Amino acid sequence: MLPLLSPDGKHLLSLSGGKFSVSTFPEQEVILNIPVKKGEVVEDLLWSPQSDAFAYHARKGQRSEYGIYIVGLDGSLDKVAELELTGPGSRQILWSPCGRYLFWDIPFFSVYDRETQSVLIKSEISGHVRSPLFSKDGSKLAFTLLGDDGAENLWVMDVSTGNARQVTQEGEGDYPFFWANDTKLFARIGAVSTGGGYVYGLAAIDLGTGSREIIDAEMNDSPQDGGTAPRVSRLNVAKSISPDGNYLIGECRTLAGTESRIYLLELATGRREVILEGKTPAEGYGLVQCLWLEDGQAVLNVKRESYESSNVAWQETHEVLLYSPGNDSVLLAESPSRIDLLGVADGRLYYVTAEDDLLRYVLLENTE
Repeated sequence: MLPLLSPDGKHLLSLSGGKFSVSTFPEQEVILNIPVKKGEVVEDLLWSPQSDAFAYHARKGQRSEYGIYIVGLDGSLDKVAELELTGPGSRQILWSPCGRYLFWDIPFFSVYDRETQSVLIKSEISGHVRSPLFSKDGSKLAFTLLGDDGAENLWVMDVSTGNARQVTQEGEGDYPFFWANDTKLFARIGAVSTGGGYVYGLAAIDLGTGSREIIDAEMNDSPQDGGTAPRVSRLNVAKSISPDGNYLIGECRTLAGTESRIYLLELATGRREVILEGKTPAEGYGLVQCLWLEDGQAVLNVKRESYESSNVAWQETHEVLLYSPGNDSVLLAESPSRIDLLGVADGRLYYVTAEDDLLRYVLLENTE
């Protein structure tokens, strides 16, 4: 498991040799060692937004018994739940942005309250929960629910009461992606594996009425096979939105999976700018990570894939780029193996590669 930088950029968390280690960053002076309980395998690990603790869930060997833990930087270790996985679950833990609540759904839809040190919500929801997303103040939790009939719709739960209500009725999958405000949510629409559909764009959804305004999608004007509704011409998948909600970076490709590109969308104006695009139909880019800086500037971790038509050879390159709207991207780093961005501190971008796991950095202010 590669190291994780705390949201405040002050500590680095790693898991190795059966123990968690927390060190100062970037000095890497170890300040805390916490052993993993004997016989448990860690499957998820996540810093709290306030960087004062981290949470993880672990299973006991090959069994379906799970535990949810919170570890504080003061050395405290609290097992907040002991679970047995009896049905489908996302095996995902999620902090609220306020850092008060922790969500999981194995096997029950649950929300833990750090202030009261108790499980605030424990509910049996009929269906499979996907893409849970807390509102910015932690008062609401949006999620997509896959029902027994195969339809997926957007739901919103009030965290204080546990009351949940269905927002959309289309049944094609609305994956919560970004809370614009308390009454409007951006969602990726057209979920894969729902009735043979696709993730084909982004919509702004009014949580009061359930109405959807598609703000990022490419549709053909002419319906297919005598239908009445426009059909998707390309797949536009939202990947990241700037913290101020002004810019979106997404991927676009044909239905056949070719001619992929990475683009920027200015949400207020609809202005679109291609950041990276394959030179041939057999070459394309995928966005792995995005670190937003300011004014739409971002550090992009991308994977470039290409196929040689003569011998069907496949090539993969990983690149880190500094992107500014309206300008060419600047190459910061590249590797034949996976790159993981840790974060930015004091004008330096820190990263590791899968080749050697050594901490590296590049000076952002020296790039032009």
